[in-house]
Formats: sequence, structure tokens, C-alpha cells
Amino acid sequence: MDRKLILIIPVLNGENFLPDTFKKLDDFFYTKKYLDKIIFVNDGSNDKTPKLLAGYQRASALNIEIMENVKNSGKGGAIKKAVSAICPYADIIAFTDVDLPYGLSSVEAMVKIFSADLKAGLIIGNRNLAREKQYSPYRYFLKRIFIIFLPRKLKKYTDTQSGIKSFNGEIANNFKMIKSSGWCFDLELLLIAINNNCKIIEIPVQLEKVHFFGGVSLIKHGLVIMRDLIYIKIREKRGLYNYKNG
Repeated sequence: MDRKLILIIPVLNGENFLPDTFKKLDDFFYTKKYLDKIIFVNDGSNDKTPKLLAGYQRASALNIEIMENVKNSGKGGAIKKAVSAICPYADIIAFTDVDLPYGLSSVEAMVKIFSADLKAGLIIGNRNLAREKQYSPYRYFLKRIFIIFLPRKLKKYTDTQSGIKSFNGEIANNFKMIKSSGWCFDLELLLIAINNNCKIIEIPVQLEKVHFFGGVSLIKHGLVIMRDLIYIKIREKRGLYNYKNG
């Protein structure tokens, strides 16, 4: 593989996950020459996350970079912070969750696709392509409600919200078009790829652990998500996800 990967991992209060995550990263990537660096974005954690990250950066043989948000900006905000710093030179960028719920073989599969297909622009993990059930009843209910309000161009994609995606430098250089820092971040990323005729590839991913709690709450976040969806539809109609207009 001649392509180079930068892996972004946002972290919010990850002290319970980080020790296991560190071991998995070291074990998997130790011999992988395609890995450029791993960027952890500490997104306003108030536990032992900063201390654990600093210790890992000193101890690991991998190229580890740490970025800090004093206040929590949301997963999308954390990813945007990292991308804005690396976009001038990035080749392949991927992001995943701090507990690595999709495993690291999925990340490698994405790198292999980019290496084999120079036209690939965005690769998204799709839990619906795997055989086993991977949604809690609550998350499935939430998904069915909000799919009704998605922009039409996105409705063919059955898993817009999986936590593992990768994209090329061209998309990274246009990340300024993404305004959402929360749940709708992934939707804007997809719209950039669609509206600029980037090749989008879906691959099956399997959750190693099914999380039935946490994440997006319909009661807490529903109104914010609806507001963002309306805003995205307006921006999409104005052509603001096109490179020439964004």
C-alpha cells in the first residue's frame, strides 16, 4: 500500500475505554506502514482522559498526536478540528469511535479500497450490510423517524450514521462546508461527496459491542437535530455543498 492514513479518534470522558483502545491500536498498527499518524481529539473531557492520552503518546511507538478542545464541541466538531489542521497534506483520513466498536480491520479494508481505486472519494461503514442485528430497539426507532426528514439525495444510504468513515484529501480540503458539529455532521459529509460527484463506496461493518444506551437521545437532542436537518436542506437547495459555491 502506497497510500497514507491519518486516523482521527474523538474522545469525551474515555477513561474506561482508553487502556483497551491503546493496546488494540499498538497491536494492530505496529507493522502497518500505511499509517501516518493517529490523532486523538480530547473534546472537553473532565475525567482522566488527558492524563491517559499524554501517557500513551509518550509510551507508544506509533505517531500519536493529541488535540484539545477546552469545551465539548460534539463528535463532528472534534473531527472538523483535526481535519482543518491536516487537510493541506492529508491523503486518506478515517475516523472511528474511541472504543473501536467496528474493529480496526474495517479501517484497513478502507485503505485497501483507496489504494486499489483512485477514484474513491468517500467510504462509509454500513451496519445494515452485515448479517447480524446491530441496532438497539431505541436506535432503530430513532432511525426510522428521522429518515423521513432526510434530504432526498441521502435516502438511498441506509446507514448514514455509522461511526466509521474515510475520505480523500479532496473532500478534506472542503470540510469548511460542514457546519454541523453533532448528529447531522455525517449527513453534510455525504452531501459534499454526492454533490461533487465523488465516488461513494459502502462496506459492511460489524459492531463488536452493541451499545443500547448513550449517544443521541430523542428527548434531549430531537429538536436540535430537526433544526439542523432544516438548515441542511436550505443549504443544499442553495448549492452550498458544491465545491464552486461552498
